[in-house]
Amino acid sequence: AGTDGAQFPFWSPDSRAVGFFANGQLKRIDLSGGAPQTVATAGSARGGTWNADGVILFAPTTTDPLYRVPASGGTPEPITKLDTARLETSHRWPVFLPDGKHFVFVTLPAKQGNFDVFVGSIESKERNFLFAASSAPVYAEPGYLIYMRDNTLVAQRFDAGSLKTAGDPISLGEAPAPSSWTGAP
Repeated sequence: AGTDGAQFPFWSPDSRAVGFFANGQLKRIDLSGGAPQTVATAGSARGGTWNADGVILFAPTTTDPLYRVPASGGTPEPITKLDTARLETSHRWPVFLPDGKHFVFVTLPAKQGNFDVFVGSIESKERNFLFAASSAPVYAEPGYLIYMRDNTLVAQRFDAGSLKTAGDPISLGEAPAPSSWTGAP
């Protein structure tokens, strides 16, 4: 109950709660029961991620950088900054890496059909370019970023300690149909 219209769900790090977006709000709900709790306003959100320290990163609208907010609720604060020199219009689809401090995300607009993928940190506004991809990546143990490259799903070795890719991407076969949500994983 209370999750009607939910989009873009993401797990809490202990898998006991789910974050999601509905009715212009970022919400969370405990799987043990109870009503959803409103965490923050999120007009037209584009993804979220949650770390073990109780921090949620999310894209509140289609034209914003990423924001951070306590999972218990509060006032969101920008964690990334749009780079006007690169003509960026949005940061989307954040995913925390295993250390809970670093995260990957994509920038818009797409360039030749690909999105620039960056790694950032909740401790700094600095970010580093990783690669261009047809979708935002997701992190998978034991150290891969999985994403679309053209019409192929690929796994790229990723060292979460050095925050660098290694080797060539490995094809996992034909990618699922692309999402209608620009840049979505």
